[in-house]
Amino acid sequence: MTQTTSGSPAHDRPADRARSRGTTGSSPSASGRRVSALDIARGVAILGMLFAHAAPIGPDSALPLKALAAAAQVTAPMFVMLAGLSLGLMTGGGSPAVDGRWSLRWQILRRGLVLIALGLALWRIDSGIAVVIDYIGVVIVLLVPVLFAPRWLLAALAAAALVASPLLRAWAEREGLIVQVAGDPVLGKLASWLVLGPHYWAALFLFFALAGLIIARSDVRAARTPRRLILAGVAAGAVGVAVALTTSYSPHPGSTEPSGNLVALGCAVGLVGVLLFLEGRTGARGVLRALAPLEWAGRMPLTIYTLQIVLFGIVRGATGSISSWLLLFGAILLSLVFAWAWTRWVSRQGPLEAAVAWVSGRPVSLGRTERSA
Repeated sequence: MTQTTSGSPAHDRPADRARSRGTTGSSPSASGRRVSALDIARGVAILGMLFAHAAPIGPDSALPLKALAAAAQVTAPMFVMLAGLSLGLMTGGGSPAVDGRWSLRWQILRRGLVLIALGLALWRIDSGIAVVIDYIGVVIVLLVPVLFAPRWLLAALAAAALVASPLLRAWAEREGLIVQVAGDPVLGKLASWLVLGPHYWAALFLFFALAGLIIARSDVRAARTPRRLILAGVAAGAVGVAVALTTSYSPHPGSTEPSGNLVALGCAVGLVGVLLFLEGRTGARGVLRALAPLEWAGRMPLTIYTLQIVLFGIVRGATGSISSWLLLFGAILLSLVFAWAWTRWVSRQGPLEAAVAWVSGRPVSLGRTERSA
């Protein structure tokens, strides 16, 4: 995940300078300031990720726990949507960069390639988790050509990806593609990334990433945006349920079918809308302060995701299982404490986030001052 870093200095910059340089960070708005709501959303996704991976939920579990398990299936779509949103903010947000577009594309391409390499490395750890980082990296690479496309084209591509995703998967299975590429590890991995992933594939993730890019191009700092996102989230969820009722598809957000994808997107977009709404309200500052631990974690989702894979690999090797309430709460506590300590004493940018920023040619924060990533 598929998110996912710190922004440029906290003071506002002139709009023309932000547009000409294209230096907005992954969570800052076009003004150069971080958007706390997006970091909190990533923090929520981190909790959902940990719950989905470690919570011992079974057929006999209580209904509220099963509901939480279903809600946790929104995690991967949310990470991918936020990754697309981050790319949009990096390239100018609601006012896309005019100059230096090829340089920005090259930065984004390198970012995607680094995530692919990291994901491949994490797959080598026997963690019992379906690694998502390399799939997000592939989607980022695929988005490079359309980074500055108009919103109507992005929407058309998202709709096409939504419809094509299950069709491509069905075609690949019908043609026995997995058997045809079984003898070639390179072709096998490419097929997995594009259409045959056991849990995810690029066509599926493109829908969520394009939706995030559209949100970024709609200006997350605009006063009207939170309400529009809340309404859009409700609408997407309602359409997903309606599609499920009129077809054989499932509305479950983890189903990877169009109806489930719409429900998952609706939940993710609605949450971002609510958090943006709270961030824009002076009276809600107490709520945001209470959510500060999630914001700290949301600044370094790639670091926490990687540490989770390593931790779960160690536990799985020692016990043979990662399904444990003790592991779940321990992982949550360790993640939040690590994020707090790193943010307080080292940097507002996570260590892996800084490394990815450096490799992709974006500014790196070595101190506690916020900088673009």
